[in-house]
Amino acid sequence: MPRRRSDAQAPRPAVEPFMLRVRDVAAFLGVSERQIFIWVREGILNPVRIPGLRAVRFTREAVERLARKWAGESETTIQLTRQLTPETATLLR
Repeated sequence: MPRRRSDAQAPRPAVEPFMLRVRDVAAFLGVSERQIFIWVREGILNPVRIPGLRAVRFTREAVERLARKWAGESETTIQLTRQLTPETATLLR
């Protein structure tokens, strides 16, 4: 008799999450988690704060919009955008 999978082993549905964690955004954009927080402080990315937690999330739409914006710009412009503050410039060295 074949064994049934437990709920813990059941495959997850292939549904894209609407809200992304900092680590997911960083991986998607190819930058560090620290860079994401710098962009939040500079207003480049706007987080959704989770009430009662210190966690923040980002809408998939906002992250994809930023990626599309960068894809339409030249590499030089992208590098200048990333160097908005001295902290950011230090990270890129």
